[in-house]
Amino acid sequence: MINFLPNLLTLSRILLGLVVSHQILQGNWSLALQLFLLAAFTDYLDGTVAKLLHHQSELAEKVLEPLSDAVMIIAPLVALNHLYRFLNWWIAVPLTILMLAIYSITRIREELTLGDILTPLFSIAYGVATVSISLVLASRLSPTTKWLLVLFFAGAAWWKRRRIRELLFPASVQRIPRESNR
Repeated sequence: MINFLPNLLTLSRILLGLVVSHQILQGNWSLALQLFLLAAFTDYLDGTVAKLLHHQSELAEKVLEPLSDAVMIIAPLVALNHLYRFLNWWIAVPLTILMLAIYSITRIREELTLGDILTPLFSIAYGVATVSISLVLASRLSPTTKWLLVLFFAGAAWWKRRRIRELLFPASVQRIPRESNR
């Protein structure tokens, strides 16, 4: 049962994304923000637990992970759009489906070289979407909550700075230090 824990954490993100969207529609901004941050934390936690248990499955990596990430981001966006009407759905929905399809196919079919380009792109977009949704939810709360959230994400970015640098500047474009001529 303990080997199923990483997959359970991944699947919980789907449920949390749907509950967050419901809480947004109900106007429970504080609870929506807390649950959204919990969902974002499970994204970090499932990979960490899988590595600790030495239980990394292809199903989780190639199917469950992209699906749960998509639901966690798209469900709150749909709820926020329902309230504020800020997206043009004729463009947003097909583009999102296309991006998820390309990403999933790339993850499933490893011989495609698009993964080198798309994985960093989706990771950055996922991070930006997570921060943006969190800040939109916090905007309905006190100014203190907004600043604490900004400090939290700044700390998280500093903590993951190597990973962010790898995503933004893959090894192929990073400057290699020159050897000394001495």
